[in-house]
Amino acid sequence: MELFVQNLAVFTLDITKIMVIMHYFLKIKMVRDLKKMLGSLGALLLGSAIFTIFNEKEFALFIYLGVVVATSIFLFQMKPLKIVFISMLILIMGSMLDFITKLTISLAFRSQELYENIYISFLCSMITISFLIVIGATHQSKIQGSIAALNVKFLVILFVDIFVNTLVMSFFEHRIIEQQAVMDKPLMVVTVVGLAIGIYVQIGLLIYLAIAKDYLKERNDLNQYYLDLFKDHYEYLKQKESTTKKFRHDMQNHLLVMKTLCEKEDISEMGEYLNRMGETIVGNASVVQTGNDMVDAIVNKFVESAKQHQIEFKVKGHIPIECKIDTYDLCTIFSNLLSNAVENTKDCDTKWIELILRYDESQIYVDITNPYKGDVQYEKGEITTRKKDKEHHGFGLQNIKNSVESYDGLIQISTENQEFHMRLAIPNTMDKKSKNG
Repeated sequence: MELFVQNLAVFTLDITKIMVIMHYFLKIKMVRDLKKMLGSLGALLLGSAIFTIFNEKEFALFIYLGVVVATSIFLFQMKPLKIVFISMLILIMGSMLDFITKLTISLAFRSQELYENIYISFLCSMITISFLIVIGATHQSKIQGSIAALNVKFLVILFVDIFVNTLVMSFFEHRIIEQQAVMDKPLMVVTVVGLAIGIYVQIGLLIYLAIAKDYLKERNDLNQYYLDLFKDHYEYLKQKESTTKKFRHDMQNHLLVMKTLCEKEDISEMGEYLNRMGETIVGNASVVQTGNDMVDAIVNKFVESAKQHQIEFKVKGHIPIECKIDTYDLCTIFSNLLSNAVENTKDCDTKWIELILRYDESQIYVDITNPYKGDVQYEKGEITTRKKDKEHHGFGLQNIKNSVESYDGLIQISTENQEFHMRLAIPNTMDKKSKNG
């Protein structure tokens, strides 16, 4: 029974390593289905029992790998082959990190017994897990975690780096054993611990640089999106101005035609002519003017998109001309807000979107309402995407939330009578939470 409990603990710690890396670095969501959760627990318990029975056999390693993979397949929303590859990669990396820590402890205390102690192995696994959580949580707080996720290519690079460090530590172990009789013990302890800390710092910096690279790429892509938006908006305004000039140029002719129709007392024709002129005037008018060029560009883009789907789009109100909210956050909020609204409305029987903008001395308020079709899906009390490919979708609302909360803003969401309503209250300030700085 004791051996079974030990094996179960080993499997649990290894699965935890996989869960931490999947969550913090790959942004792969765990399943929320009770049957699959129970299936993963069953695979873990059954696998631990089988591994305990055949622990001394040559094929025990394959049983061990099979248990980890089977449990991971139950836990994560992704293709089985991809899970197998990533799980194996993470498992080997975790084992190497455990080895580095265990070697450090045994060399520091000059005890081979510590190296072979199962409880020291548990301690090393927990240190590895703690290290990954600290690195992941730290980078996630400094760089908004939903912006980018490390890819499998990076895992391979990280694997190679950890493998090289493991070889270095192994070589160092042999040198220490050869020299331990003549080496000063305090010096040896400082050297071993210093080397181990250096390796962990190096791995942490590698992860940080990879995340920062993805973050900067995201910022660069968004800046390009800004430029494209302004370019499209500028061309749109130029077209409207050109059409307005043509209309003004023809105004004298329009007045002459109306005068002739009045003289003929052709009221019906006069009415039709005025209607056509009215449509031209409305069409020439700028669709949206909110008081902010960036918001104008984004809203006008989605107003045109709504027209293509026969969606009635109403915009009311303004935001302050001196809007202090970062342009990056404005783009994130309004792009995701309106993209979700158009996406959810386009398949409805009644198609409409209403956007209301208000502000006071300290706050900017954004209210958006639109109908939706089907049922709203929740995970942990929060709305999630209804798209099948959840691995690559469902970040819109989270991105809005990250941006709003970085200003200590508030979000309120309601779904009643097949209508989605989101209300945002954002302090009009340049001061953001330091964790996002």
